[in-house]
Amino acid sequence: MDRSLKLIFVCVLFVLSQNIFAQVFKPLSSSKIPGQIGCVSSDAYGFIYLTDHSGNIYKLDSLGKQFVLASPPRRGQITSIEATRNVNIFVFYSDYQVYYYYDRFLMQSQTLSFPSALVGFARIATPSLDQNIWLVDDQDFSLKKLNSKYYTIDINTPLDLIIDPEVYNMNCMREYQNLLFINDANSGILIFDNMGNYKTRIPVTGLTYFSFYGDNLVFVKDGCMHIMNIYTYKEQKYTNDLFKGASVAILTNKRLHLIQGDTLLIYQFEESK
Repeated sequence: MDRSLKLIFVCVLFVLSQNIFAQVFKPLSSSKIPGQIGCVSSDAYGFIYLTDHSGNIYKLDSLGKQFVLASPPRRGQITSIEATRNVNIFVFYSDYQVYYYYDRFLMQSQTLSFPSALVGFARIATPSLDQNIWLVDDQDFSLKKLNSKYYTIDINTPLDLIIDPEVYNMNCMREYQNLLFINDANSGILIFDNMGNYKTRIPVTGLTYFSFYGDNLVFVKDGCMHIMNIYTYKEQKYTNDLFKGASVAILTNKRLHLIQGDTLLIYQFEESK
C-alpha cells in the first residue's frame, strides 16, 4: 500500500471511529437542581435521587423530570443516600449521627440513631443486603456492621493495618454483590467480603463517588469514564469532552447520568463493541 492510500485508510478509520463513538452517547436532557448537588443514587427502575446542600431530596425520572421532592426533617447536608431497593431509601447524616428510611414516594418512615455505647462517630454508613448497617467508626477507626434489630455489632474489622489512620478521606461506601466497597479519596477503593474481611484495593485516588453497572464499577477520573469489572478488573475507558467537569457517572437502563455542579446531564448509552 503506497503512502497516499495509507493516508486515506487512516482518515477513513478516524471518521468511522468518530461516528461510532458519537453513537455511544446521545444527549437526551439536562436538569438543574437549586443549589449545589450533594449526594446521588439510583434505583433498579432508572429513577435518580439527588440531594442539595440544604438536605432536600429530589427524585427524577429517566429523562430528568422531577417526580417527587422531599423536604428534610433536619436542615443540613446529607452524607449519603442509597436508593437501590426503591422501597427502603436510606439517608444518613453524619453531623447528627442519625439515619432515615423513606418509601418510594419519599415519605419518611423511620428515624434511627446509632447506640452511643457501640458507635463512637460514624463517618460514613450504608445499608447491608441483610438490612443491617455498615459504617466506618472514626473513634476506634474500624469497619463495623450494626445489627439494626438487636443493636449489636456483628462485625468489627480494625482498619489501621489496611489504611493510614492519620491520612484518610473515606467518602463513599456501598455493598454490592456480596462485596463491600469503600472509597478513600487518598488511597483508592477498598474491597471487603460480606464478613468484613479485606480483599484488595483499586488504586484510583481523588474520587468522590462510584456506582455499579452489571458486574462493573463505574467512576469518572481525569475527564474519562472508567468501567471496571469487579471480578476480573478488566477495564474500559471512555474519553470524551462531556466527562470534563463531571464528578459522578451512573449507568442504568441504557442511560448515562452525569453530574456537573448543579446540573444532571442524561445521555442515551450503548456499550461499544
